[in-house]
Amino acid sequence: MALGIGEWAGIVGAGFAAMPVLWGAYQYISIRKSEERGRQFLNYHSIVQSLVETGPYIDRQMASVYELRSYPVYFPVTYRILNRLSKQWSTSDKPAVAHVLKEIKMTLKHIEQSGHRYLEGHEEHEEHQAVLPESKKQAVPA
Repeated sequence: MALGIGEWAGIVGAGFAAMPVLWGAYQYISIRKSEERGRQFLNYHSIVQSLVETGPYIDRQMASVYELRSYPVYFPVTYRILNRLSKQWSTSDKPAVAHVLKEIKMTLKHIEQSGHRYLEGHEEHEEHQAVLPESKKQAVPA
């Protein structure tokens, strides 16, 4: 059964009529995704800030380290930050730091097992990190 010219015109007309609706839906979804990425960015940086703050925040720091697992887009930089903090804090004589270090090791393992494509060759990044003067190093948690 072949369609006549009038029927084709109706189909094409309906297609053109649907375009603004489809475009509006696409715009809405695009904007929502962008807003979500912005929220994740702010949340991630808030978590990192709470991780490196000084003071008696061991439980908060442990929770922050654990929560970093929720941001796979940031795994490469998270891996480098946690690796550096682990090395830095491992010299602490404060017993509570061991709890944060244990959480860091578990999170590093989680990130390694994620198979994130940008983690390949992460050993190279550690070798090329600049050595900071003592005044610029992160404080060890209390």
